[in-house]
Amino acid sequence: MRNRRLTEDFGIRTADYPSAAIVFAIAVNTLAIFGSAWLALGPLLGFIQRPYAWIVATQIATPPLAALAVWLFPDWYSLFRGVAGRFLVLQNETAVWLFGVWFPTIFTITIYYEYLSIARMGPSIPLACLVGAGLLFVAGVRDRDLWAKGIGRVDLVIAIVLCFAYGYATVLQLNCVLDRSTADIYKPMVLSKRSETGRRYLGIGPWGPEQRAATVRVSFEVFRAVQPGDSVCVVARKGALGMAWYTIETCPWNSGPILLESGGRL
Repeated sequence: MRNRRLTEDFGIRTADYPSAAIVFAIAVNTLAIFGSAWLALGPLLGFIQRPYAWIVATQIATPPLAALAVWLFPDWYSLFRGVAGRFLVLQNETAVWLFGVWFPTIFTITIYYEYLSIARMGPSIPLACLVGAGLLFVAGVRDRDLWAKGIGRVDLVIAIVLCFAYGYATVLQLNCVLDRSTADIYKPMVLSKRSETGRRYLGIGPWGPEQRAATVRVSFEVFRAVQPGDSVCVVARKGALGMAWYTIETCPWNSGPILLESGGRL
């Protein structure tokens, strides 16, 4: 059964597609939008009691599920170019698709772990490249236009960047959320503090393995509670995947949940 009208309403400039494909497209795009909104607003409004369990699941699962759509309808879907479109031409359902698929990954890197600092990368970069390469292969092998000469090369570069971002976000989340190592506590002195464009930073002295002063981003609560000359608690962990990380807390730290961003604690 064909459905020309729905296809035309969605702005697809290709041949008619089966109604099953159209229904699948509507369902995927609807879930992507509502899922992304729930991911963004849920922790802030208290809908999600354990926000990072939801964040991990959404960020890791969304691109592979979208890749399934590419395998089912290779001439219609692209993980990197939307619905019969191009990444640089974000129109209609193409923008909806790309927003829903990549929103969790981008926000994981830029917002959900904003108060976390990396002390040592360890094997995280090779792991991120491996995960990203796997996603690029799975989603790109059926996307013929992605490998086309000319304008397709731009989309290929964008695809590589997005896949690496996905790999890094995946490794970062698993490294922190699955970390069961014992926290090491250090108490460096606050050297300075500043606030700019809604972000708050402390300059702290050397601590533990870090032999140089550093500037770190902190929460509003920590920023408000300390002044230069005070001490803060550096809560350092080894990381489940070898990426050593730490956060800055007020002293004394009571071994409770740590604040990684304004919407939730881990």
